[in-house]
Formats: sequence, C-alpha cells, structure tokens
Amino acid sequence: MKIKLNVALVLLLTILTHAAEAEMRYVSDVLYVPLRSGQTIEHRIVHRGLKSGTEVEIMDQNEDASWLNVKTRSGIEGWIQTQYLLNQPIARHRIIEINQKLDQLKSSGGDQVKKLVELQEETNKLRREKKSLDKSNSTLSRELTHIKKVSANAIRIDEANNELIKKNQLMEIEIEQLKAERDKFENDNTSEGLKYGALIMIVGLFIGLIAPMLRTSRPTSGWA
Repeated sequence: MKIKLNVALVLLLTILTHAAEAEMRYVSDVLYVPLRSGQTIEHRIVHRGLKSGTEVEIMDQNEDASWLNVKTRSGIEGWIQTQYLLNQPIARHRIIEINQKLDQLKSSGGDQVKKLVELQEETNKLRREKKSLDKSNSTLSRELTHIKKVSANAIRIDEANNELIKKNQLMEIEIEQLKAERDKFENDNTSEGLKYGALIMIVGLFIGLIAPMLRTSRPTSGWA
C-alpha cells in the first residue's frame, strides 16, 4: 500500500513538473484551424477546427518546425501548422485582458485612478513632444536639403569659373602668339622694303652713271 502511494506521488509530481515546464502556444486569429493526425494536410483530421485564441501545449515538432504536435486542454492531441500558432494570446483576448486590468485599477481606489490619469497625461505630453520633434526634424531636413543644393551650385559655379580662367589663359597665349607673328611679319615686310629700296637706288645710280657714257659714245651723223 505504501509503495503504491509513493508511486502515485511520483507520478503526480511528474505531471505537475511537466505542466509547469510545458511550452504553451495560442491559435492565431484565423477563425478555426483543423488538427490533423500527421504532419501534412493529407493526414486525417482529428479535430475539425480549433477556435482562435485556443491555448495548446507543444508536445513535439518536425525537422523544419513547420508542423507542431500539440495538445488541447481537453486532451485532444494532433498536428497543426506552425504558421497558425502565436507565442501569446491574440489581440482581441489581450485587449480584453487589458480592459479587465484597467477596470481593476479603476475599482481599486482613487489613488489608482489618479495614477492612471497621470500616466495618460504623461502619454499625451510625450505625444506632443514627439509631434514637435517631428516638425523640427522636418524643418531641419528641408534646411539640410537646401544647404546641399546651395553647396552643389557653389561647387558647379567654382568649377565653371576655373574652366573660364583656363580658357582665358589659353586665349591670352594665342593672342600673344598672334602678336608675335604679326610683329615678325611686319619686320619681314620692312626688311623686304629696305632691300627693294636699296636695289632701286643702286639701279638708279647705275643708270645715272651709264646714261652719259651712252650719249658720248653715240656716233655723230655728217651733212654733205
């Protein structure tokens, strides 16, 4: 009898320990999800539909964790696709829990209500500050964009100015070259003119010297 009692206590402790360590999941907000006997949609349905928010205990999973072996509170066990389970209750249930907690706070006394009001005011204050910061950030973003545009224009203007300076320097060099060529041409023309003038003078002098000699040596004609 004592041995049976000890065995029963061990089994009870094992069950309680398993219950304490068991991982719990909740059916997601997708109406009803079927529970199957295996890890594919071809396996037999053991429960036609677990309602959204149903709490299930995780018993096992397949290799890629796409299917989980679960157990309901009523003891029904089967396989369900992981995508249909959540780590916490669905939003609707959580909202209900939050509202219940709020009701408890309101009913717990004036201090709790006052604290709730203060928290609400603090929340509103933070929202206003956030709105102001968002507005400031927007203004700063516009100013930064403007500064970037101005900087870009200044860079382009500076580059264009440098290009004009280079072109102007090249033009000045070309002008100096043209002036040098013109001066050379003028000097060459002057030299040629002097040469021609000297030649004309020499020819003139030569003619001046030869002409009298030609007149002297010309034979005179006699009259009978």
